[in-house]
Amino acid sequence: MATVSQTPANDEVKTATTASPDKVVCEQSRTTGSFIKSKRCRTVAQIEEERKDAQSAMQGIRSTTGSKGN
Repeated sequence: MATVSQTPANDEVKTATTASPDKVVCEQSRTTGSFIKSKRCRTVAQIEEERKDAQSAMQGIRSTTGSKGN
């Protein structure tokens, strides 16, 4: 059975990425301008996949704009 944690801090998310890929991590957040909280639960594997996709997208943007970064 998967463990569920609520509203992880950045350090907890970093720790979660080194945990079992099947561990479930839940975050609560508010959309800008809203008082309504939304809860999003994902597995560590899903978080890592989204992180890799975001990095690839950023590298694609950098390569098309000619930016070298730091």
